[in-house]
Amino acid sequence: MKLDNSRHSLAQPDSGKALIYFIQERVAVVGVADSMLFGIDGTWVGADRGNSYFSVSINPGEHHICAALPYYRQTKSSGFHRETKIVVPIQLDAKAGKTYFYLAQHVTAGYTLEVTPVSRDEGKYLIASYPLSVSHNKHEKE
Repeated sequence: MKLDNSRHSLAQPDSGKALIYFIQERVAVVGVADSMLFGIDGTWVGADRGNSYFSVSINPGEHHICAALPYYRQTKSSGFHRETKIVVPIQLDAKAGKTYFYLAQHVTAGYTLEVTPVSRDEGKYLIASYPLSVSHNKHEKE
């Protein structure tokens, strides 16, 4: 995952599609990774690291969104290992030509995430403030 710090403007949805922005506010808790994974309909579509964002084009219709927060847990036998805390999916009825913004935040000292829709104005502000997160699936063939 890389962060692109150049200025980015709000994209328009592709013809006949909807656009979703996933925005993360930095996680600053010991033992918690600063990245979050995001999925749509059971498939991981990207990740944010720190304060960052990315967008995904989707077909109109009902979709289920989820987020995962990686964290590290120490055990006596194996030392630290990575685990993931999944957020309950959010249902979205996407409309063609519409843009949706979701803000992911670590909300407690535990391993709890909150993923909430935000207004277009707040989404535009956050996108102008944060770098674009560019990620790829490490299991894809190059």
